Amino acid sequence: MNPRIAEINQKGLFPIPGQSLTADPSDPALYERPPEFTNPHEAVRSIWNNLIEEDTYVDIIRLLDNKVPLLDLVKGMLFIGFQEGKWDSNLMMLLAEPLIYMLLALAERAGVEPIFEDEDLEIAEDYEEETKNMTFAQRMESQKLKDVERDITNIPEGVVPEEIMEDIQEIPQEKIDSLLAERKSLLDK
Repeated sequence: MNPRIAEINQKGLFPIPGQSLTADPSDPALYERPPEFTNPHEAVRSIWNNLIEEDTYVDIIRLLDNKVPLLDLVKGMLFIGFQEGKWDSNLMMLLAEPLIYMLLALAERAGVEPIFEDEDLEIAEDYEEETKNMTFAQRMESQKLKDVERDITNIPEGVVPEEIMEDIQEIPQEKIDSLLAERKSLLDK
């Protein structure tokens, strides 16, 4: 047996088979209940309102400036929303593209150049070898990522609602300048 699998089995870092059947049906987990959002437009608006809160906005820009991959942020934010019962898995997948564009627009407005994937992983793996063993779905996801990277400067019409694009333009320049000044002072150290 693989030593890594044996270690995981000994630590019990996995659910016990049938564990979900022993949960109390009168108190289901948040993601087992009907989702808060079923309309993608309402969910996008909720995500946007969360993104432009001052603390969240500053944290997102700092993460992007520190070269945290954009797709890792998107996956994390959407999965947390799923766990909190805000949307189901199908809506979660539909929200990925608008969230990517919203984060790109915020990063562009703040003058931060985001990265999409961890560059160390890209260097370590040869693309041909990587795609040889990929499933069809993985190849499609990889192609979609390349399309988003190619179209980064041209946000498709209607992906991000007009009122959100207007909100992006209304972010005070002082806030952006203070973030850039903070970034510069950190880089100078």
